[in-house]
Amino acid sequence: GTHQRPIYVDPKSLDPEVTESLMEKVLGVYNRKGLDTSVLGSDKGMTPQKKAFNWLATNENLDSLDHTQLMQRYTLAVFYYATNQVSTPYTEKPKPWISAHLWLSKSHACEWKGIVCNDQDH
Repeated sequence: GTHQRPIYVDPKSLDPEVTESLMEKVLGVYNRKGLDTSVLGSDKGMTPQKKAFNWLATNENLDSLDHTQLMQRYTLAVFYYATNQVSTPYTEKPKPWISAHLWLSKSHACEWKGIVCNDQDH
């Protein structure tokens, strides 16, 4: 099959108003769950969490997503960036995913290849 390279977003292209509001929401979840917020800091470089955040900030329909949909998309994007064409101690030149049909698209996350949701689309 054809490999699908990861999608990257230039942080300089993001709207500061959007990123500020979105960061408050994401950090709120990190803090409530006791997660390490430093992975979203600028001093950590381009972590999977930061790449997912940048991608999410480019979503045109951001305002129409409820909290669960927002976090669902963010979490799946973190997974995508953490596993798609990522070097490890065991793989120096990893290949991109073979199929990422609808991943990081405008489609509902429940439609992304390999994702199964319940009746409430969660």
